[in-house]
Amino acid sequence: MNESEFEALVRTDLRKWQFAALRITGNCADADDAVQRAIIAAWQGQENFSEKGQFSTFIYGIVIHKALDLVRSDVARHRRERNYKTPAPRLHHDTLYEGIAKLPEIYAQSVIALLENEMKYADAARTLGWPEKLLYSRMHRAKALLAKILSDQPQPLPKQKTASTAKA
Repeated sequence: MNESEFEALVRTDLRKWQFAALRITGNCADADDAVQRAIIAAWQGQENFSEKGQFSTFIYGIVIHKALDLVRSDVARHRRERNYKTPAPRLHHDTLYEGIAKLPEIYAQSVIALLENEMKYADAARTLGWPEKLLYSRMHRAKALLAKILSDQPQPLPKQKTASTAKA
């Protein structure tokens, strides 16, 4: 497989691999790291690929292993500790993607096609190979499920009134 074919395959399946890694690692930074390591390993290990299967499945397996390795590693542990101190705006982005990763695959595909790729419904439906009305239906369900998932996330507590602010 030449470099342009490999790049086209990566562009096609990148989101699927990222969500698989995110489900294992639990955060976007570790998922991106696992996918990056898997892509490098797949490029370097092309000769180990048997023509019986699809190359994207070969990389998918590598992504799973790299994500599991990362979870077990000290790198991930240190990153999780550091993320506790991450400013709120970055956490909101990660929380959204972690919520999307918890959606059933069919709904996550809908959300990603529309939000991440900034597609219109007609273009996203055509890309996914679905009728446009089916995409509308799946997005409606995805939004409802995502709202439930995100509402189950711990919310920051409101600031408590102190004696000095209560008198003011």
